[in-house]
Amino acid sequence: MPAVGVTPSPDIPTWTVKDDKDNICMLMTLDATLTISDEESIPVPQSAKAEPVSGMCGSNAAYFTLIWPEFGYYHHKINILFKVHGSSYKIEEVNGTEISAFGSSSWSSISTSFPSASIGNSMTCHDFEVRLLTLNYYQFQPFAQQSGEEFGKGEECTFGVDGLLIIAAAGVVVFLTVVVMVTVVVVMLVRKKKNTKCLRKYFLEDWMMGFDHNGSVSCTVYWYKRKKRKT
Repeated sequence: MPAVGVTPSPDIPTWTVKDDKDNICMLMTLDATLTISDEESIPVPQSAKAEPVSGMCGSNAAYFTLIWPEFGYYHHKINILFKVHGSSYKIEEVNGTEISAFGSSSWSSISTSFPSASIGNSMTCHDFEVRLLTLNYYQFQPFAQQSGEEFGKGEECTFGVDGLLIIAAAGVVVFLTVVVMVTVVVVMLVRKKKNTKCLRKYFLEDWMMGFDHNGSVSCTVYWYKRKKRKT
């Protein structure tokens, strides 16, 4: 257990989670906002409740779940899953659910590059975005049974190179998709323009010669019919 503990700012809410034996297994400080529409984000309130989840205080996995109501008939829920990997632990998954009388909608994010920390230490981070959840600041101490039921030494979050590569790859894919879409649109417009110009030319010639175009819409087909008609 680290000799130096860390006390979070009193302005940021902290949730204490206990196991079925009333021992503290998680200490979670969180300042976050949840995006609920294209134009609106709401803060995760201090009144949010840490919901008991089966297996939430395991020795190899920990689940932190917050739930809170909005307008009386909406409920928001966020879940953070931690898993142990050797002598460290990491955020494995972050997901959320919006529940109402009309149904529910969910989102989830899983990454190999989420932050990690040594077992017994706490994990701290600023400005960490996961899908619809923006963590302005957090200090997480899962597996608190191995840190003396208090916040251990804080470790600033670090992100794996693979995470940066994923972001870069995603940017490239989006760019290529846009290029392909623009190219397709340009080709279609050019073909349409050529087809229209071609038809106007042949229609005018046939009109002057007294032929009917018979409703043809393809320059190639019309040219073929025209050639066959002349022969």
